[in-house]
Amino acid sequence: MTLASTKPSPTVSVSASPAAPEASRPRRVGFSLLLRLAISVGLLAILLSQVDLTGIFAVASGARFDLLAVLLAMFIAERCLGACRWHLLMRTQRVPVSFATTLRATLLGGFVGTFLPGGVGVEAVRVAAMTRAANLASATSSVLVDRILGSLALVGIVLVALALTPQPVPAAVPIAAWASLACLLALSLILLHPRLRRGLQWLLPGRRRGQLRRELRRFAASVRQMRRQPMTLAYVGGLSVLFQLLRVGIAPVAALALGLHIPLGLLLIYVPIIMFIMMMPISIAGLGVREAAFVYFFGLQYVTPEQALALSLLIGLFTLIVQLPGAVVCITGVRPRNAICPPTWQAEPTTTQEQN
Repeated sequence: MTLASTKPSPTVSVSASPAAPEASRPRRVGFSLLLRLAISVGLLAILLSQVDLTGIFAVASGARFDLLAVLLAMFIAERCLGACRWHLLMRTQRVPVSFATTLRATLLGGFVGTFLPGGVGVEAVRVAAMTRAANLASATSSVLVDRILGSLALVGIVLVALALTPQPVPAAVPIAAWASLACLLALSLILLHPRLRRGLQWLLPGRRRGQLRRELRRFAASVRQMRRQPMTLAYVGGLSVLFQLLRVGIAPVAALALGLHIPLGLLLIYVPIIMFIMMMPISIAGLGVREAAFVYFFGLQYVTPEQALALSLLIGLFTLIVQLPGAVVCITGVRPRNAICPPTWQAEPTTTQEQN
């Protein structure tokens, strides 16, 4: 009788244990969102309390509407160019996805990623949206290669600006730029080298190595499919440079619209740094962090803090405007126009070429 009465207790504990993390996950996500919202609001409150608000309104009221129209066009072109670059990467993997679907996934990632931690949240939404039109390995590899090429172009812009600008910059800036370039090149080498890719499986616990090995094989097949089209990759690399120049060029146009005179070379150096800082998962869409960085880099030397804050708020406002179409996509969903079939190379996951 005693043994019979003690049998049900382990069953109850085992069945209840997996549900505990699932039940607490929404609370963790909600707490993270509230924490990042508090950081954004707190930083903005501190900045606004330290500046003259009438000075900010004075700068904003003198904005040139013709340059504001150019600024809006640049934001729209940036979204379309980013979607075009990603679309070409998807086509290298023989995924017959339409450009409209890629554009909708890009808009969705920009909007939903606003509420997720850092730049990783944006890419995670893009991958999730594209898995409706392609397999997970194709979507992940295309987004990862897209991010690496964009980051390489951004670091390249900083290094060229450092070599050409006559204004002095802190010694830590070129060191950080070269270190970032080295890290990106190392990551690219890992993606391209089969043995290094297989070595990644030792970074996870033993019970997950089998799953990782399967995912790496699919990922390797996606990367190989891209490498078979070098001209397309070169074209995508050129688009990445153009895309990042457009992103960085938004700040000089916004400065001109507000009548601010900031050296172009310093904008090409510090704006990419601010972009990387905004990727840290500590705020909502970089709000507050972006404003603090603009005041730190520009508002203490070249313009007043009020002018630097007005410049940052203007860029943030236009960023919000171009993200609003993503809300429509969030409601209607990403709907592929074509019936998507798996690429032909997926049917051979165990061949010798696949494993290498």
